Amino acid sequence: MMPFFYNYSFYFTDPPYGLPKQDKDPDKEILFNGVYVVPAEGDIKVIVDSLTRPNGLAFLPDRKTLIVANSDSTKAIWYAFDLTDKDSVTNARIFIMATENMKQKKGCLML
Repeated sequence: MMPFFYNYSFYFTDPPYGLPKQDKDPDKEILFNGVYVVPAEGDIKVIVDSLTRPNGLAFLPDRKTLIVANSDSTKAIWYAFDLTDKDSVTNARIFIMATENMKQKKGCLML
């Protein structure tokens, strides 16, 4: 997923989906599943490397908050991060707890 942001940077996630053995797949090139930004002028950089299955992004209307959905069935939590002027994030916090819905197979929330 690659949502574009007002400053022409784009953000994307890189979960292990598509790899036959997911995180344990020998072809996995990066040891973590991340959230990345490619600034309008600059190189790709990791902005979040602590989530098990980052797999969905959204921006709040204020354009100051990035929402990241973690699609791990045991940690289905959406996180909010404050965006900085330097294409990084701060102030990680829980936005929505969706784990119980996933465990009870009541469906999932989608970004």
